[in-house]
Amino acid sequence: MLSRLPVYPVAFAVAFVLNRYLATGGYLNVVVRPLLALVAVAILVQLVLWLITRNRHVGGVLATAVLATILDPVVAVVTFATGCVVLILGATPRSRTGPLDWRRLTQVFNAIAVATVVVSAVLIGLRGTMTLAPAAAAAGVAAPGTPDIYLILLDAYPRTDSLASYFGFDNRPFIGELERLGFEEAKDSHSNYNATSLTLASMFNARQVPALLGDRADATVVTSARLQRLANAGTALTWLRQAGYRLVSMPSGVTSADLVAVDHVIDPGQVNSFEVSVMEAGLLPRLSSSLEADWIYDQQRDRIQATFEALAAMAASADARPRFVFAHVMSPHVPILFDAAGMPVRPPACFPVRCGPWDGSAETPAVVDQIRYLNTLILDTVSKIVSKSPRPPVVVIMSDHGSRYFDRDEMLRNLFIASTPGHPGVFPDDATPINLIPRLLNAYTDAGIPLATRESYVVDLSSVPAKGYLPLVPSPQT
Repeated sequence: MLSRLPVYPVAFAVAFVLNRYLATGGYLNVVVRPLLALVAVAILVQLVLWLITRNRHVGGVLATAVLATILDPVVAVVTFATGCVVLILGATPRSRTGPLDWRRLTQVFNAIAVATVVVSAVLIGLRGTMTLAPAAAAAGVAAPGTPDIYLILLDAYPRTDSLASYFGFDNRPFIGELERLGFEEAKDSHSNYNATSLTLASMFNARQVPALLGDRADATVVTSARLQRLANAGTALTWLRQAGYRLVSMPSGVTSADLVAVDHVIDPGQVNSFEVSVMEAGLLPRLSSSLEADWIYDQQRDRIQATFEALAAMAASADARPRFVFAHVMSPHVPILFDAAGMPVRPPACFPVRCGPWDGSAETPAVVDQIRYLNTLILDTVSKIVSKSPRPPVVVIMSDHGSRYFDRDEMLRNLFIASTPGHPGVFPDDATPINLIPRLLNAYTDAGIPLATRESYVVDLSSVPAKGYLPLVPSPQT
């Protein structure tokens, strides 16, 4: 059977996606769309070349050569070299002088490709993965009048004083508009960490990351995938379920930071970071750089706007249980997608060949313009949430860290402003993300949850790709 039909072009496509997943991590469901897309392309290319050459074995070789050269030229060379070596070593002296045995070639490449897929699948299984699946039903029954909670995380949104001192931008009119809607700003708020994955792991567990990792933390590389698993298994999420909450997540599109162990994930469907990593592989960016860059940026704009629309729509929908809604918005974090009027901003010249959409920094005026437009989206959405909700909701607007463009103090100064109807002063002026959920549950459900320590840590972000998120260096509160 292995010699009759060339399956190795499809197997190569599967192995390529699985190996990209091994390199990036995240929850397993992210492989589905790129896997199906590449398998379909592999089959189509193979069928076309089969018809052209009138030989299914020749068509298989050519299809694999095309796909491998575009997606991963190094793998293409290694795979074909391995196959040729096996053929040469396995051939008899007589067959070496005769015509090429295409059927034998198919058999060898099929075996290599299938073995590669099996090895990749085993490695994924050994590493452990998460899947996008509904969480267990809430263990508790909510008390009458328990409010919905909307937690809107604006990635890398600086604190008001940082915007004034580092960016030369006065954000007080925006804060004033929110205060007229009943919000209170934590003027001295600070993040516990300077990286999103660390902030989410600590916030959804209400514990510091060193305590979550335990005594042997230094013995292993702490990756974003490990921190994501910690966040999705968070103790604070269990507390919310015990209080009767239905958990809803609206992902940012950066899959390594997504909250997926919830009752309902609202994903508008735009391309995500794992799919972008697949599109950035091999020669593909060089073959269609301008088209690819514009499309990916359009997708990111659509995701942000769709998230705010989904927040407003959720407030207008009825639910028998109170909801905890976590919306992670990748803005004002790079990429710079909007100008101050909300018009599209073109991708930088380095993307997608030399840089990724979420890499690097941006010029201060561009960041300020993106914040100006983001502020209009926030005000419009929050007004709709407040006006359409059947009972006064809790709304927290915060960032996971500052912009990280200047110094250590600035990167920990995060935005934190909240509306807590009936319970003013839930959050102190120096609020931190780690105690967000305990403070809300203590105020609205009398949960009596002890608060975590509030210290801050920083990690050398330049070393994270190679060394992970350790060591963590304690930082004074700013």
